[in-house]
Amino acid sequence: MYREPEYIKILLSPKYVGSSCEYPNPCFDMNRCFNGGTCQPIIATDQPPSFKCLCRLGFSASMCEVETPNICQREHPCRNGGRCVLHTDLEHYQCNCLSGWRGELCEEPDNCASSPCRNGARCISHSNGTGFSCECSPGFRGKTCAEDINECMELGDDFACNQKGTCINVPGSYVCNCEAGYTGQRCETVYIPCKTDNPCQNGGDCIADHLSKTYHCNCPTGFTGRDCEVNIDDCGGNLCQNGGTCIDGINTYTCLCPSNFTGSYCSQDVDECSLQPQPCQNSATCANTIGGFNCICVNGWTGPTCAENINDCANAPCFNGATCHDRVGSYYCQCPSGKTGLLCHLDDACASNPCHSKCRFCLFEIIITI
Repeated sequence: MYREPEYIKILLSPKYVGSSCEYPNPCFDMNRCFNGGTCQPIIATDQPPSFKCLCRLGFSASMCEVETPNICQREHPCRNGGRCVLHTDLEHYQCNCLSGWRGELCEEPDNCASSPCRNGARCISHSNGTGFSCECSPGFRGKTCAEDINECMELGDDFACNQKGTCINVPGSYVCNCEAGYTGQRCETVYIPCKTDNPCQNGGDCIADHLSKTYHCNCPTGFTGRDCEVNIDDCGGNLCQNGGTCIDGINTYTCLCPSNFTGSYCSQDVDECSLQPQPCQNSATCANTIGGFNCICVNGWTGPTCAENINDCANAPCFNGATCHDRVGSYYCQCPSGKTGLLCHLDDACASNPCHSKCRFCLFEIIITI
């Protein structure tokens, strides 16, 4: 009598399976599942192990080889050209609508797509086909809130500015030009000089004239102007010398000196010869001057800092095609074959080696005797 095998899911070893690890793992040496599916070994008590595939979302069949259409592919829910964007669970979505459409499925005309409302108004698109309406910001009105309300004309100077000023209309609002002795947005506050506010800047002292309801400022040193708002330019007639640049401060100034002068007024010469490293190179002697220095070069060197090796070969009288090699303060001539001497100007009679060794010895003795 046939009996359904009893399946036991046991994984004791990555390479082998079974209660005693007696079977090779069918999932060990290869991934039998397609499209990222996970191979799962299945062990039966009375037959060799098999496997099954655990498929990722969006795939099905025994080997996960069949792509399962998602809801966007099956139903195409977004209307009027809207793009269906699938969520990570592959079951939910949202519609990204084209301009001019709105709603969960892009099914409603978006009458606000062209931004018809002006001056910061909020646009409300009607779903019943009647278009849109605008919620206007304060100070504006009209179908698209394009009309500025003239509060000065509608309220009148007496109400808008509390009978104490002149109303001036501005887009979306109004301002009041208050009479002397009054202040505030609607000229509602009696102005007490130096008490209602302190107009004097930069630490200036406010002095009130209560009779005329005016004031004047006693400015601290370094400032001027009706409200002490102007920093006096202290660079006028400055004492900066030797090309120094005057930097204005508050009741003072500083001199920004060029690199070859120093001091409060750039009057002191910088001794470049005392700097480290010294500006003169190659054992040259440094001589300080006002605003600069001079370098006295040793033989073979030239340039402002004696950094340039003089090319002694430039005027070297090497003869007979000899090659001149420059040195520091000198040169030497590399003679071609058959020539000799300091300037390669002599014929080398010995170049062909005509003498025997005994003759050379005699010649040497004769030369020594002479």
